[in-house]
Amino acid sequence: MDQKGDAVVSVVTSVAPLAKALSYRVPADFVGPTDVGARVSIPLHGRTVTGWIVPDHGALERDRASLKFITRSQGYGPPPSVVELCRWASWRWAGSLAHFLAAASPSTIVRELPTAPAQPAIEGPDSELGTLFSLTDPGIPVLVELGPAHDPFDLILGAVASCAQTEGSLLIVVPSKAYAKRLTGRLARRRVRCVDLSDAWDAARAGWPVVVGTRNAAFAPVPMLAGVIVLDAEDPALVSSAAPTFSAVDVLAERTARSMVPMLAVSAVPHAQVLGGAPPLVIGSPQEREGWAAPIVVNRKGDDPRLGWISQELVAAAREALEAQDTGVAGCCVINRKGRAKLLVCKRCDSVARCGSCDAAVSLGEELRCPRCATTRPSICLGCGSMSFKQLRPGTQRLAEELGALLGVVCVEVTADSKEVDANARFYVGTEAVLYRIRETSLVAFVDIDHHLLAARAGAEIDALRLLARASRLVGGRGPRRRGQVLIQTRLEQHRVLDAVRHGDPSLVLVADRELREQLGLPPFRAMAAISGAGEAELTESLESHGATVIALESHSVVVAENHQILCDLFETVGRPKSRVRIAIDPEGL
Repeated sequence: MDQKGDAVVSVVTSVAPLAKALSYRVPADFVGPTDVGARVSIPLHGRTVTGWIVPDHGALERDRASLKFITRSQGYGPPPSVVELCRWASWRWAGSLAHFLAAASPSTIVRELPTAPAQPAIEGPDSELGTLFSLTDPGIPVLVELGPAHDPFDLILGAVASCAQTEGSLLIVVPSKAYAKRLTGRLARRRVRCVDLSDAWDAARAGWPVVVGTRNAAFAPVPMLAGVIVLDAEDPALVSSAAPTFSAVDVLAERTARSMVPMLAVSAVPHAQVLGGAPPLVIGSPQEREGWAAPIVVNRKGDDPRLGWISQELVAAAREALEAQDTGVAGCCVINRKGRAKLLVCKRCDSVARCGSCDAAVSLGEELRCPRCATTRPSICLGCGSMSFKQLRPGTQRLAEELGALLGVVCVEVTADSKEVDANARFYVGTEAVLYRIRETSLVAFVDIDHHLLAARAGAEIDALRLLARASRLVGGRGPRRRGQVLIQTRLEQHRVLDAVRHGDPSLVLVADRELREQLGLPPFRAMAAISGAGEAELTESLESHGATVIALESHSVVVAENHQILCDLFETVGRPKSRVRIAIDPEGL
């Protein structure tokens, strides 16, 4: 770079539609960083906007007289290595570079950086988990399968001990802010120099020994990376639901490869979409089995319909939980509040109506139709030949009232929209959001797991297994840490998801899901993108003219390619249309 007053820098603005980097001059009296990644204020079309200084790739305008000056410094931004990572992410998920640079930047102006301390030497645990990080090959991410109730803290301490002997920061990514707060507190008690990225961006930028954060921490501004750990790698919170739909695990895998450092992604349900289908390393079968709760499976098939949704077994288990836990939330019940997957049940034999091709629940119209694979068949029960069906649909509010009356305790409804919950409640009833409102309990009851098992999407069984894994964690599994039990009400007693939980072996479901995805050509075996919005027709037309395969659906279009290199290159070549459009690479629900 030239000297200040003569220097010309390339700047990407925060105006997302303006993808092109612009050239600006640096004033002679400019105060603040001007290296790659620094944030600046610049004039643009009569207003002042924020921008980031990016590398000069030979496209800078050298006619200095025609260039405008940078207005002022906005302080530090991400280091050069993270800027290049953001550029890759914008290609990989067909998003704007500004979006990812914002994710890697502080929420306030940072003009000074603290001095990062050295990590005091600590002794790593002498266990299989404690030594795993030091044995991991640099640059090659490893997927670790660990029971949901098994404590991964030995693995983390082993990684801290290993990274303390090298330069750089250990980056630990978790699904939620509450998890990050608890983990930093736990590490601090072990003399680990760690910070939470959400309130210490400047410390991370200065190179603190250990940085903990959530999804956006994949772009944590550490200047030098020593290693990466991802906990609960299967958690949907690590994938952005808003476009660009980036996966923190995939970003960290790319960052690991670029920095040539070890990476461990820990998961209780390491399904095919985690780390692109990498085979998991299983940490001791007996240990893993102990991490899964031994469930009480209540078969509701053939039950008297007058009993409603609350079985005698559920009431007995709830009363036992209340006796075992004097204070706090003694238990919770999970149901599908909105009834997205309405089940049809034969009135004669009480069997759930399922697709003969892919085993999903079918819906009733003129015929029975599978919403997953579109197969249709006459409205006849495959079990007994009856042509009469009934529809099941539970609701959280009514169930909370009934359960509270039966147990004689405060029982409240909890959903994702619930901001505050009664602190005196003894039982919760709600959607899967209820599982993330408590840390431990004596009972988790799934009132109707069939709504999750038979949902009309390819990943339904994985989602159900993930919920059961979360429940197993809340009750402490079946090993020495056991403090409660998981109860499951179902009409599908022999379903493979339930068998997997019974045996503490998720591979029974993971293998089947992988085979189904491979047969249907779903991610990670092919790359897909969902396109919607006003510019959908214009963009799909341009993609088709470049040889892309486009499938038109009722609410959106899907672009299919053999791999992400082909798919992402297509979007880069075609560019975005003038009208607003949403592009979701490997969209959620596939």
